[in-house]
Amino acid sequence: MKNVIVFIVTSAVIVLVNVVFSFVINVHFIDLAFIVGLLSAVVFKFFTSSGGLTSNMIRLQAQAQTGMKVEEKKKPTHLAFRFIPRLPIRSIL
Repeated sequence: MKNVIVFIVTSAVIVLVNVVFSFVINVHFIDLAFIVGLLSAVVFKFFTSSGGLTSNMIRLQAQAQTGMKVEEKKKPTHLAFRFIPRLPIRSIL
């Protein structure tokens, strides 16, 4: 149930951002759909990813300061509901 709520809220936020940008820069909704979807996918991936360069740098810095090695936990990858609403509207039609 939580995933469905996240899906609905994410879709609503992306549509709202697209509508606001289309009014602000005075273009059609569909013209911005791909760009807003792509940018939101990048932003959500950056903030919801675990691991990567930033967390590795922080982990290595903590290891250097404390002298203790921290084991890295591997998480399984799966397609989250957050990325489904970011598909461009034109590819669905």
